[in-house]
Amino acid sequence: MRNDGIFTDNTGQQIIKDIEPDSYIEIFLYSVKDFFSWWFVEMPVKYLRTWKRIMVVLNDKLSISLVLSNLFLPWRRHNSFAGYFFGIAIKLIYLPFAVIVFLIGSAAYLAFIIFWMVAPFAVVAGIIKTLGN
Repeated sequence: MRNDGIFTDNTGQQIIKDIEPDSYIEIFLYSVKDFFSWWFVEMPVKYLRTWKRIMVVLNDKLSISLVLSNLFLPWRRHNSFAGYFFGIAIKLIYLPFAVIVFLIGSAAYLAFIIFWMVAPFAVVAGIIKTLGN
């Protein structure tokens, strides 16, 4: 009976074929590819998901959507002219501050994501500039 498996020869004797290990260049190139995949694909996806969560938490903490949905309701449900006047006035005064805090928090994290994407290029540019002097 003839058996042509990779671990046996024609006599049925088990053999181990020599497999050449990866060279240092192949290992280095794989490490570089893996790093760029992690830096420019995996982490930005994670950061964008975190940014989405930050926007949800800021909206929840600042109650922006809640205040907008109840903008024309009276203050403390007091159905008089004063209740409506103070309810709308206080909400109109609060909303710009809440929106500004929301935009600053969201923009700060977005700036961090952009910094994350640009940092390797800035480091390489700095090294090249240093070597050029």
